Amino acid sequence: MQPRVTIMIPTFNQEDFIGEAIESAMAQDYKNIEIIISDDNSQDGTREKVKKYLLDKRIKYFRNEVNLGRVMNYRKLLNEYSNGDWVVNLDGDDYFSDNEFISKAINSIKFAEKIGATIVAYLANHRSLQKIDSKLIIARLDEHSLVMSGREYFINYYNIGGFTHMACIYKRDLGIITKIYSCDLVAADFLSIMRLALNGDFILADYEVGTWRRHSKNVSQTNLKRKYRDNIYVIESLANDAKDSFEPNEMELWLNEMRKKNREGYVSDLIFNSEGHQQFRLALQNFKFRYSYFMLLYNLIKKSISSMK
Repeated sequence: MQPRVTIMIPTFNQEDFIGEAIESAMAQDYKNIEIIISDDNSQDGTREKVKKYLLDKRIKYFRNEVNLGRVMNYRKLLNEYSNGDWVVNLDGDDYFSDNEFISKAINSIKFAEKIGATIVAYLANHRSLQKIDSKLIIARLDEHSLVMSGREYFINYYNIGGFTHMACIYKRDLGIITKIYSCDLVAADFLSIMRLALNGDFILADYEVGTWRRHSKNVSQTNLKRKYRDNIYVIESLANDAKDSFEPNEMELWLNEMRKKNREGYVSDLIFNSEGHQQFRLALQNFKFRYSYFMLLYNLIKKSISSMK
């Protein structure tokens, strides 16, 4: 029998988006799925929007008696409501665009396990496969996916990293054992998946499986300073978790590069969440002679030209 996959849909006050998320989950062609919705005590019409979908026996709806907050709602979904061998987190305001996503993932996982890999997670929407040194690759599954050690993914993340949780299928039991979603942080997804990486192998795939909807209510867009501080805490925590897995010089390099990556991400977010001339002022104030900053400035100019057309 095919392993069961749980599509976890946490939601809070997302009545305008929740239907599309559910329908995209229902459209997956993989047969052995369950779709679990955890409503974090929404005060809008979310419950009414969900009702019509409950005729589908694959779908279950739970409503928290009190609002737990984003991360604790994730955790409750994983630990108490889900029953799958594998799970994927689809926020209530996002949606899948590839109906074959889960089928592709499970087929790849099964094939990789046959050749001896210990797969703990499958990450699609990965845009940097071409940056991965061939020496780090355990096997190429096809032109769009490969297997690599989670440990190598971890230590090389600043060069090759980049994933979205809606495109990450992982082993539920390992997620529970490693206590993912145990910290109420903006970067809880990153912390959780990187901890998984220390426990086995990853499959990376470069195709797009869905859309992360960017809007003013996204947690990652509404408090940039908190996001920046959270990321610092996460980087330090992961370094502590991984210190026995790597040489001290490897961890020192990783820490320095991750801190630099975090700073650059903060500056980029700060610029693109500002408006008008303030964007250019911030870009010039924070400019460094690095490729990433040249690309940031280039994209800012490109965006400005497009807005004038």
